Amino acid sequence: MKNIPVNGNKEIGLRSQQFEMEFSFEPVANSTAGVYLAVGSQNVFVIGYNASSKKLFVDRSGCANNSFNKQFASLSRYEASLAPLNGKIKLHIFFDNSIVEVFANDGLTVMTTQIFPGDNDNGIELFSEGGTTKFENIRSWKMRSTW
Repeated sequence: MKNIPVNGNKEIGLRSQQFEMEFSFEPVANSTAGVYLAVGSQNVFVIGYNASSKKLFVDRSGCANNSFNKQFASLSRYEASLAPLNGKIKLHIFFDNSIVEVFANDGLTVMTTQIFPGDNDNGIELFSEGGTTKFENIRSWKMRSTW
């Protein structure tokens, strides 16, 4: 997929919990944009970029399965400073069942987290809040599980 303008949420026709994905976008002022993974009826994991604060974040507060540890919900959001590179944010994401790894701007910022989605929590959506973001050069590959 080449260029996809998004204002709100947009499904990209991929459903999986085992894949590699890469895309870039130019942050729009005062917006937050990124990708929702493990989307299900009551589940969503967020990888996003806040253009105002110039922060990349992961947020697993929307992940339904958090009963195994009472601190899981309170440890749900992590963020790191990230300035655009040549005006863009590039994300390279690996998702293997319960492990999500994010490499931003060719590894300048890296984040890893663990989630526990149900079997049907496998939707993938691009999102943009606060403006229309054009996602570019969207590519994805299926992966074999390490399990």
